[in-house]
Amino acid sequence: MGLLMSAEMLKRCVLFKDFTPVGLDILARIAKPRIVLAGKPLFIEGSASETLVIVVEGRFQVLVKGTDGRDTPLASLGPGEHLGDLSLLAAGRKATHLVTVVAEADSRVVELSQGDFLALSKEKPQACMKLVLALASEVGRKTADAREPLKLLLSRAAVR
Repeated sequence: MGLLMSAEMLKRCVLFKDFTPVGLDILARIAKPRIVLAGKPLFIEGSASETLVIVVEGRFQVLVKGTDGRDTPLASLGPGEHLGDLSLLAAGRKATHLVTVVAEADSRVVELSQGDFLALSKEKPQACMKLVLALASEVGRKTADAREPLKLLLSRAAVR
């Protein structure tokens, strides 16, 4: 996959909506393609979170382990959506996945690893800071959207 193709794939994701072509090209330098076959995990709950993942093609089911030990579906994600926000926001610290994500169909993703991102941030801090701000904004939006379900979960935990 060439740099131009990677930049085009990044551009489809909401995180990169305000990026210039130059900014996209800078981040495309560290973008690595990956194919995930249907039924295979992209990552597993509790494993190390080391990459930001952008879905290019296909679909992924997001699962969380319930108190009974079974995986419960939370969401289905498709092209243009992203996962692993905390891996880049952790700034060199270890983060873990809070969910399991499994390919519903053969899928293509682009990954930005924490290590490559930290190295690039020394060379191109402005592009990296712009992505960190976009990630922080998305985490804030997702938290606000999940406010009521989080209250319910916390009230259930307090009753036990």
